[in-house]
Amino acid sequence: MSTDPKVWTALITGGLAFLGTIIGLIVSVYTSKRLEILKAELSERGNRIQAKRDYEYEALKRIYAHYEAIRFQLIEACENTSKLLLELGYRYKVIEEIPKGSLPGGNYLQIATVYHLLLPCVYFQVLKHKLTLVDLDIICSIHLQYDITRSIYLVFTHDSEIARLAGLKYTPYVKGWRELREKDPHQYRR
Repeated sequence: MSTDPKVWTALITGGLAFLGTIIGLIVSVYTSKRLEILKAELSERGNRIQAKRDYEYEALKRIYAHYEAIRFQLIEACENTSKLLLELGYRYKVIEEIPKGSLPGGNYLQIATVYHLLLPCVYFQVLKHKLTLVDLDIICSIHLQYDITRSIYLVFTHDSEIARLAGLKYTPYVKGWRELREKDPHQYRR
């Protein structure tokens, strides 16, 4: 073996160059594999984002097709119900002052009252069958309106509480209620 420093320098330089080439090749292979993995992950993420965007777009179309078509009618029904309740409250406060013949006779007033009270509930049932939770989560104001409409609907399931607040005797869940409701329907008819 030669002890010439130039030979040793050339050998070391060549060895380091070879080692650098091997390391560069390994890094290149690793980097290309990692790049492929990142591309696949980005592609998958992009597909998920696109699928979500497509689903939300379809949900918006459903909202505009179903909810918006009923929304106007629901708002009108709620306003009419509100006016009816205020009018009924006013009538019962000043019942002596209402001139004879100013109110419709027969069952008209009862039927109209029941109709206007239940109409928002009908629209709630229609909406309930047409919308999904995703639909409601897309637009917060629609979710809020739906929740308010659901609350109106659920009021009718709290009949005992309403009667209690109004100070009425109301016991429709007693033994013999069928016979009792014929005698006193206000207390025994649900």
